[in-house]
Amino acid sequence: MAQRQEDRISALPDEILINIISRVPITDGCRTGVLSRRWENLWNQVNNVCFFGDYDDIVLKNVGPENGFFAFVDHVLNRCNSQKIDRFWIQFTILEDKDSFRPVTNWIQFAVDHKADDIALLQQAAWNEVTLPEILVSYLPLKKLKLKFFKLGETQVINWPYLTQLTLRSVNMNDEEVERLLAGCPALETLELTHYGCFRELKIKSARVKTLILESCLSLNLDYNNEAWLRIRAPHLQSLEVYGEADCRLVNVSSLVDATFDCEMKLDNISGFLRGASHAQSLTFTSWFMEAFSLFDFKKVAASKFNCKQLVLRGDLRSYNISGIARFFLALPHLETLDMYLCTSSLVDTPRIFTGNEDYFHSNYHVRDAPVNNMKELLEESSVSKDTEGCVSKFNVNSARLDKVKDVNFYHGYWCCSEDDFENKKELPQLAEFVLRRATNLERLCLVSRKEWNCRECSRNCIAQFFSELVAKLHQCPKLSPNAVIHHSEFDYKYSSG
Repeated sequence: MAQRQEDRISALPDEILINIISRVPITDGCRTGVLSRRWENLWNQVNNVCFFGDYDDIVLKNVGPENGFFAFVDHVLNRCNSQKIDRFWIQFTILEDKDSFRPVTNWIQFAVDHKADDIALLQQAAWNEVTLPEILVSYLPLKKLKLKFFKLGETQVINWPYLTQLTLRSVNMNDEEVERLLAGCPALETLELTHYGCFRELKIKSARVKTLILESCLSLNLDYNNEAWLRIRAPHLQSLEVYGEADCRLVNVSSLVDATFDCEMKLDNISGFLRGASHAQSLTFTSWFMEAFSLFDFKKVAASKFNCKQLVLRGDLRSYNISGIARFFLALPHLETLDMYLCTSSLVDTPRIFTGNEDYFHSNYHVRDAPVNNMKELLEESSVSKDTEGCVSKFNVNSARLDKVKDVNFYHGYWCCSEDDFENKKELPQLAEFVLRRATNLERLCLVSRKEWNCRECSRNCIAQFFSELVAKLHQCPKLSPNAVIHHSEFDYKYSSG
């Protein structure tokens, strides 16, 4: 008979075990109580209390035969022996009856009594937006707060002097309420807004706020003209991320350092939006913008005077977007580093702009025909024409160069040798050759394939072979940087779509 293995984990000191249990939702922590008598009461000493509505018979058996999630939460909190908790997160659904919010007020009181400085109250029911309880409005120790489907009372004055991170999801406020909220958070550093649309102005005056994250910025008022709905004025902002459907304009973000745009918007507003982001030194775009580049007036885009030094693109190369992408490179006079992550057609399998689908962005309806690939023109030898006085003529696409680009990387995502993914392999050589023909100070161009990866079609690492063959071809291409290193490397990385 085999000897029973020693339980080394249970032999650890209580404080270590409690620290481990504190890193999982409280429902999982409750489950540890059935392991042995040693674990029976460890979970009720945790310093993080997080509920996400996922309780089952195992949890109920250990905690008590209660009926319903609210009763379960009450029972757990009554058994909690921690003097101080760091985090209190709870996801819940309340009924239309106002009295059903009474237990939630008690939970907030629990978090306040236990001096939690990281609180998340995520209500799942849109039909019953609730005013913030006064006990939370004046809770001074708060450092991090997430709210969903709450509202600010008309006379409430926020007083969160130490709050550094604020996340608001489906919390709709007017301009005055937003201004009042921000005024009560003098230490705020990061603001995240998701699914909102009742205010027109976002004025962030504080020099402490460095990061703004926006998701699904849409107006809830359908009776307005084609002007961007939300105007953002944040002169001290350094980092901006915009996701989903974006209906906003960057009026003043003059201190912007890095920006990520994984979003889509009305085409009429795109040029103004990009002009607002021209101060950023690092820009990241995903597939929608990679298509939109093809619709820009190149001269107007170049006139935006971008400060961008690092450009990251995440998406597929297609015949209808490659020319626009190449032209956008030329609109970035300070560009030094280019990283392009080629994903797969299974993730971005159809054009998103050129289909003419009737979605919210009604001003895009007229866009039907995808642009053609005119890389042949861009691959011609660049020449600089002079006027009658011998001066270089006005900037044009055929004479533009990539004078400061030094480092270019093309990363393999998940595409393979199937027919659906053929365009990535067809267009990539053209874009790589374009860089070689236009970059005057290029130091390195690298094709990076995934290590230990097998194609779903041929069951081998066909992309590594394709990249190796492409490197050999690129060595034969004309280039303005004769000493540039062109090579293929393998890297074990995880592709992220943004």
